[in-house]
Amino acid sequence: MTVGEAEGRRVLAGLGLPVVAGYAYASVEAARASQDDWSYPAVVKLDAAGVAHKAALGLVAVGCATRDEVIKALDGMAARLSDPSLPSAPGAAALAPPRVAAVLVEAMAAGAEVLVGLHRGQLGSFLTIGAGGVQAGAGTVARTMLLPAGADEIASACAAAAGRAVVSPRGSAAGQGIAFATKAILTLCAEFESGQLSGYDAVELNPVFVSGADAVIADVLLVRSAGHHPATADQA
Repeated sequence: MTVGEAEGRRVLAGLGLPVVAGYAYASVEAARASQDDWSYPAVVKLDAAGVAHKAALGLVAVGCATRDEVIKALDGMAARLSDPSLPSAPGAAALAPPRVAAVLVEAMAAGAEVLVGLHRGQLGSFLTIGAGGVQAGAGTVARTMLLPAGADEIASACAAAAGRAVVSPRGSAAGQGIAFATKAILTLCAEFESGQLSGYDAVELNPVFVSGADAVIADVLLVRSAGHHPATADQA
């Protein structure tokens, strides 16, 4: 079962992982009525039930510079989601009937886009690190390793995926962003193997924005294992 991004963000934030700042709402109407102090430029996402890749259906808008632009983007996404002529795309079959799981308004991050994925297989658990963004997997370079993976191996894969974006003008690696990303991925791997993410079959972070001085998770996809029921606040 695919977990909505709003819930996925809460899960990762609860583990102390660096998630981009933002707000989640139960509906477009709730977002419109909100008096929250959104950061600009903003990224707006409509999290639709059963849709793993929102951008493929036009449910993501970036660079919204004002509150009016955020509201306009949300209204456009809501109209698109309810349009019976919505083009076929991964997850589109789940849109009948369409249901908004959450509305996200987030600060716009910057840096190299890196994909971080975890999945389980017959031979164990695997970590994949590669170039992220909308082109991830389309002929891009990625590295997959069997867990547990060491810090040096993870840092090397992150640096290769981030490329020039984390190199200073003098040509030396800025390093701090890679160090932050490596620390977050090590935590993610430990939780996936035997911690609070052990009840999930897959975790995909795309993208993680890595700059010369920071690393932050901008999008998350969790796939819950069959029969796994997350602990409630009373059980945690």
